[in-house]
Amino acid sequence: MYQETVKKKMGKMIDELKVGDKAKFTKKITDREIHLYMGVTGDTNPIYMDRNYAGRTQFEEPIVPGVILMGLIVATISNELPGNGSITVSQSVDFEAPVRWNDMVTTTVEIISIDKKKNRVVLRAICTNQKNETVVKSEVVVMPPIRLKPVMSYAFEDYV
Repeated sequence: MYQETVKKKMGKMIDELKVGDKAKFTKKITDREIHLYMGVTGDTNPIYMDRNYAGRTQFEEPIVPGVILMGLIVATISNELPGNGSITVSQSVDFEAPVRWNDMVTTTVEIISIDKKKNRVVLRAICTNQKNETVVKSEVVVMPPIRLKPVMSYAFEDYV
């Protein structure tokens, strides 16, 4: 069976980026995402799934794990800006408000500084819910993708 090779687009390299560049990503957080997170990590904190427990806390209902929200920020960086091939170096996060099941979270990232010598970009990330309330503020240091060395010839390359 013949399978056509599809070239995958690499993210923007340091020379293609400028301060003020922005990208957005929106995702609805359902119980499916929370179950997947719990299965992968083994984190069984009842605040995420147990309505009886969560109902007796200041949140009054289950909340979304912060790591999922941090992951949305990284996904925006990896998929949008700078894009494929980017590597997160560090991330600082402030959780401003709880995110609930079925909330629609929009992550916006913006480049606030560039260090071409170190191949580093600093992004400000803001996550908001469907009510446009800020739920997360973050600053992320990222290495944008670099030019890959060829494997053999262009015919064998998967990324452009």
